[in-house]
Amino acid sequence: MNTIKKKDQIINFYTYYQILDLSKGQQSLISKSIKVLIDNLEKEINNSLRDSSLKFRIHYDIVNNKTANKDHYNDFIKKNNINIVCQTPNYFKCEDWSKYFDNAIYFDSFDMKGIKDLNHKNFFHTPISNNLLTNIRQLKTIFKNKEILRIHCCDGTVTENDKVAEKFKIESEYSSVPYKIINNWKKNNFQNLKKIISSLEKNQVLFLDKNSFSSKATLKNRSDFIKTFIQTKSSGELCGVGIDIRLLTDCFNEVKEVLNFKIFNYVGDDLVEKLQLQDKILSVNPNIPNNIKQYLNWYFQLILDKVLLIAYLYENENFSFVSNKKFLSETVRRLSMLDGKEDLFLGMGEIYYFKNNRKPWVSNYLVEVKSSASKVLKVSLHERQLQIISDTQKVARVNYPYFDILKIDNILISEGTFDADFYFEITTPFSEGINILLFDNVLDEKFEYKQLIKKEHRNGYFYFRYRVSATFTFFPRAENYPFDKQVIFISYSLTNVEKFGILQPIMVEDLNRNFISNGWNILGFRSGIIRKKEDYRPVFEDRYKIVSEQNRIAIIMERPSSFTIIKILVPLSFLASLTIYAMYLPMEELETIIASITTSFLSAIALYFSTEKPNPLKLTIIDLIFLLFYVFVGISFLAIFSLWFFPEFYTQGLGYVRRFLLCFSSASIYYIYNKLKSFKPKIIFGGSKK
Repeated sequence: MNTIKKKDQIINFYTYYQILDLSKGQQSLISKSIKVLIDNLEKEINNSLRDSSLKFRIHYDIVNNKTANKDHYNDFIKKNNINIVCQTPNYFKCEDWSKYFDNAIYFDSFDMKGIKDLNHKNFFHTPISNNLLTNIRQLKTIFKNKEILRIHCCDGTVTENDKVAEKFKIESEYSSVPYKIINNWKKNNFQNLKKIISSLEKNQVLFLDKNSFSSKATLKNRSDFIKTFIQTKSSGELCGVGIDIRLLTDCFNEVKEVLNFKIFNYVGDDLVEKLQLQDKILSVNPNIPNNIKQYLNWYFQLILDKVLLIAYLYENENFSFVSNKKFLSETVRRLSMLDGKEDLFLGMGEIYYFKNNRKPWVSNYLVEVKSSASKVLKVSLHERQLQIISDTQKVARVNYPYFDILKIDNILISEGTFDADFYFEITTPFSEGINILLFDNVLDEKFEYKQLIKKEHRNGYFYFRYRVSATFTFFPRAENYPFDKQVIFISYSLTNVEKFGILQPIMVEDLNRNFISNGWNILGFRSGIIRKKEDYRPVFEDRYKIVSEQNRIAIIMERPSSFTIIKILVPLSFLASLTIYAMYLPMEELETIIASITTSFLSAIALYFSTEKPNPLKLTIIDLIFLLFYVFVGISFLAIFSLWFFPEFYTQGLGYVRRFLLCFSSASIYYIYNKLKSFKPKIIFGGSKK
């Protein structure tokens, strides 16, 4: 039986990554990136729990063809004393999972066959997608003028006793969806499948789901199906459910010629990149390929968010458990208290609350997948989405914004503002154009825009292009001024979500990187949404919580070092030299000595007050530099004044003082250098560094 050691109170988490037969070229980079994310997360959580007796340890299991079995899993969880399984493993079959649930808390986001209907106090369902029938119903609502056609691919010929085919027929008939069964679908280079694809009409959508194959819906089967579809001319379209972005990328890159681009995919909430999570991933590797970034985004939300969920339950409190059983019982109790009204957990990706051990809130998006000359898939929201507002589901239209930044100027940490000049484009079904948006961090009195273009498309959409000049606020970090790095941003949201629908997130790789920055160095870009948990406490109603969203594009910028050298370091170096010069003068020139040191001190004070001051006031690197300089001058003055009373030791004593000041200066430079190197710019949310 698993136990938590009383001495160090370690909570052990199980995470894993399965090496796939396909996409082998990406495996090493993905696996290494996940390991770095896990190490960073473990360090971050344990730092936040440093006053607690609890410590988190995240165990990372890389599973391949040789280790994808029950024996390996049993050995791993026993050896590492696992208490929390972030995702129930799906790489082996298990007839009875209940025996595992007694010794650890298990989460399952895949609705795995055999356990999705199990009821156990230590088992929590956290689905990332809706069930098949719900997806079909949603697709029929979105494509109301098109025919949804399910397809079932058989390796051989369907017989009367084929239970898989019979289940497929029942599902289709229950959903009132027509279907086709393809016998020997792989025969003669998928000839039977190609006939079906080529015969599709313009108003038909082929639906590929987990029950579309008589054998298991393996990656190989899905890959063969998608490759056949995109290489076959057709008027119809294909829609899948949760198709792995790695698989789609490989399918488009491995075929000789793409003849059919009309592919849709039902995806989870990981499509919408969260700014905090995006920052974590890009901090690991700023040049990571887009498809791998999307996978890591999905992986973090699927698995590592569960670690943050448990950390949230025990934050700011010190607990001690005498046994694993007590820990599991207390954790289950706390998870059950997340009811979505009085409390919920806002993870890096998902929103978690539970009803009967199941996360009821599932967000799905229908996306359109397009290839490009650079072999990077472009994924964008379909123009119609299903949206749930106040427990009511309706079809919402999608708005597509874009920023083309021309100039960033006047970045002032003293006021926390910057000026931006940019073109703003929006393709929207609403004639109001830019007025459907609220720029959340703009100074209203300094917001000017001019409409340049307005076009109306046949599908009822309008295209607008504006020239915008405005002043925006941001949250400055002045600790390292004047060697500082700032994250400036433009935050925007819809003025009325219920009326205007959904905003297409701007992909970070689509942002314009060539603009005038007036000397500031551009280090990186971020683009995504920020979710905030807002607490409402009305007097005559029960308190409740609402999650609000803002879209944000952010630019990480670094102040040019030439500014510091010319304005501060060169003058201070001259004043330091003047002080050292005074220490070489003989005692007889006392007036010159005092005048030189006084001049250095007063000039440094005047120089200090000419520098920019952050708001609110805080100790910055420039403050530290001047403070150390004042100490430098003070030591020189005290040494000269003290040794003046002992003429016989004056020259020799100042020699020792000069050596000490050399060591002091070297140590000061080393300290400041390390402080600068340890600083990393962070996306700051709502003025908080958390």
